[in-house]
Amino acid sequence: MVGETQDLIRRIAHQWLRQKVADLNPPLGHPGGTCHVVERIVEEIHNPRLETQLVEEVQRGNALSNPEARKVYDPERERGAWKYKLLLTPHAQYRMDLRGISVPEIRAALDNFFRVMNDERSKGDTEKWDRFNRGLKIEWHDKRTNTFFVFTGGRNEVTVITTYKPGEADPPPARSCNV
Repeated sequence: MVGETQDLIRRIAHQWLRQKVADLNPPLGHPGGTCHVVERIVEEIHNPRLETQLVEEVQRGNALSNPEARKVYDPERERGAWKYKLLLTPHAQYRMDLRGISVPEIRAALDNFFRVMNDERSKGDTEKWDRFNRGLKIEWHDKRTNTFFVFTGGRNEVTVITTYKPGEADPPPARSCNV
């Protein structure tokens, strides 16, 4: 009986931990577009006046400001690439939802950055490595995934500030969304 209880506790704790680092539901960036952002606003904002204001802002084609994005999105921690955790700022999450960029795409682009950075470092070019370790802002265009993102590095975590697909415009505003 004690063993079964401990096993149950372990399984519940494991499930809780998975949920704490799991992608949002619906997942960030999928399917993307203004209606996806509107769905997120309706799901997260419980003040009817604020919800209406933000929905109208998005449907007019205006970008959410950083303070507005913080009302809709909480900073989200994800499994990153290599040994680093991934922290997605509210602004980055908003841009991912709007532009249809998923967490796996960010993870793959970050993985490619680390490969390039380590390759350059092995050849004596330590510029990216030094910037990353000092926590300075890095702009990276990953040609494999055609994803551009701005991030800062650190000891254990990469903080994504914003992201987009070069050459692709933001989706046009939707006049109405089914929510």
